[in-house]
Amino acid sequence: MLTALVEDTAQWTTALHAPPRTLVHNDLNPRNIAVRAERVVVYDWELATVDVPQRDVVELLASTLGPDATEEDVEHALAVHAEAVASVSPQAAALVAGCDWRRGYRLALRTFLTTRLALYLAGHSQREFGFLPRLVETAFRLWHLEEPWRTTEMRAAVVGIDGTGKTTVLRRIREQGDITVVHAIRAHDDPDSPYAALAGASAAADALGRVQLKPAVLYLQLCLYGPAERQAAREGRILVSDRHPLIDPPAYLPMFARAVREDAPGADVEAN
Repeated sequence: MLTALVEDTAQWTTALHAPPRTLVHNDLNPRNIAVRAERVVVYDWELATVDVPQRDVVELLASTLGPDATEEDVEHALAVHAEAVASVSPQAAALVAGCDWRRGYRLALRTFLTTRLALYLAGHSQREFGFLPRLVETAFRLWHLEEPWRTTEMRAAVVGIDGTGKTTVLRRIREQGDITVVHAIRAHDDPDSPYAALAGASAAADALGRVQLKPAVLYLQLCLYGPAERQAAREGRILVSDRHPLIDPPAYLPMFARAVREDAPGADVEAN
């Protein structure tokens, strides 16, 4: 899950600056909240920053809802939060009315998962944080509620160098039904895939006899793995791909490096 978030960082971090931004506590959890004279008091503001207003909601929900959080829990919390922000002023009400409050929450959740949660996990390796296991479970549950691929029950990758029969295996698998196949190599088999634009790139590298182009094509294919997987995951419970960004580089790069050192473009592996 976190791998997909990191792969898509450029897109969602840019989108994060589009919604309204404001001063946020940036560490809003029960350890920094107290009740004094029947008023809620929030302290320890040393991490305060400017961010989307939903940032504090994300951390508070991750710290309080629990791993059995429901869609209704999140909807209610966001509705209460939006109403509270809108009540501050007519300008605030106009901002709330003019933006997608749930989208801002999703963006803030991405930030929480890749920054604060990662920081907690790093600190936990040195000193045990008793609250962390429940926090991690809840945060993953909140993300699970948001993502369209939450209906995908299994992901698998068929890996191996070109010519080992991956395409044939995938075609047989595809015949089983309720299985979505992501084609990075033979992208022309799926013209709607983000990979389609690269369908002839590897073949062109072969035709030119330039082995140096092959790693570039592989790199571009792997950069598109996240978007292609997310698109395909909407279509079936089981997702199978013919590339994997953590497996293919160790398999292919030594071979390409050797071919480049030998300065033998003709030694390039035929693909596509």
